[in-house]
Amino acid sequence: MEKVDLNLLAIINRIISDFSDPSRHYMVVANYSFYFDELTNFAPVYFNNESIEEILLTDDGLRCKFSFETANIDERFTIKIPYDQIGRISKCDDRDFTEEHVLFLNEDIMLRYNHAAETVIFYNN
Repeated sequence: MEKVDLNLLAIINRIISDFSDPSRHYMVVANYSFYFDELTNFAPVYFNNESIEEILLTDDGLRCKFSFETANIDERFTIKIPYDQIGRISKCDDRDFTEEHVLFLNEDIMLRYNHAAETVIFYNN
């Protein structure tokens, strides 16, 4: 098992414990892949009890099952986020992330993907 930042694990456990509260909103900026795919994406991932159906902690990262329901489609997919690929975690009390609070920052990961810590913006429509 690879060495994992204990502060990061504490924040992830806080996110999991907050799933019962719909007013809690988290954004995880990370390099992730779809569960059975090697292609990766460096992008923000929205964590809220309405967006995530299941989250599992593994030895090397998170496995998150998302569920989106719209008028036309019921879509489910799973992504994996390695702990060592998480660049930033922020929390906000509203869905628009107008006043987000950064809880975790790994500047090396953010800079590796050519982003300053504050440049990854998520627009939630």
